[in-house]
Amino acid sequence: KRAHLIDQQRKREYSLLSNLPDATKITEDSEEFQYVVTNFYSTIYEHHSKIRIIQVNMAAAAQQFTQSSIDVCLHHGCLLQVERLMNRLLYNQYKLKKASILQQSTHPVVERTLYHGTSEGSVTEICVHGFNRSFCGKNGQGVYFAVNSSLSVQDQYSPPNADRHKFIFVSKVLTGDFTKGCHSMKTAPLKETGAIPLRYDSVTDDIKKPTIFVIFNDTQAFPEYLITCQRISLQRLRYHSTRCPSLSSPVSSAPSPAAPQWL
Repeated sequence: KRAHLIDQQRKREYSLLSNLPDATKITEDSEEFQYVVTNFYSTIYEHHSKIRIIQVNMAAAAQQFTQSSIDVCLHHGCLLQVERLMNRLLYNQYKLKKASILQQSTHPVVERTLYHGTSEGSVTEICVHGFNRSFCGKNGQGVYFAVNSSLSVQDQYSPPNADRHKFIFVSKVLTGDFTKGCHSMKTAPLKETGAIPLRYDSVTDDIKKPTIFVIFNDTQAFPEYLITCQRISLQRLRYHSTRCPSLSSPVSSAPSPAAPQWL
């Protein structure tokens, strides 16, 4: 609806837009359009790039993770808190990387839910900036992720703080095409087949039955949840496993799984 001005003396009605030039269509690929859009988003960037951390209801958390290997924490009462991370910038970077890998990957499973244990001091860094290879040198040349949480809860990966709390990230990881890795690798090796030299998306300790994946591109993983759990002893796990045989998968009488030697 256009605005009008009424001249009471002359009893006439004038359009306020009558003296304005006709509207000119601007294509989306024009420099003017890109300039306007860029400036618009720059004004709201601060709002959209904010990081939100939402505490998840424990009942909902139990339902979310009960079918996964993190249920070892749920059944033994050591799960203290589950927080969902919402970082728009990291997620957008992850989506772009996923689209790229989907175009080139030959493996049917491109994305996996994996676990990453860390120290309390690295939690904020990961929440804000994502996974950084420079903080993971002691565990190899890339960022490692475990298939089972029973590996991530080990002290060498998630050292407990003064309150005996441990921190585990549940993450979406783009494993794509992978091959067997070794400690000296600073990046994923090149694929042997194909006219165009392409690298594998990740490496693992065992191609047929992987327990760990390592990525060399920081945008290939997105931290979805942060789990804070209580440190519990192996003896307590064995005690509970005898009372709850259904948990024999992550909890057994065998020693805790050791870190793969190639890491």
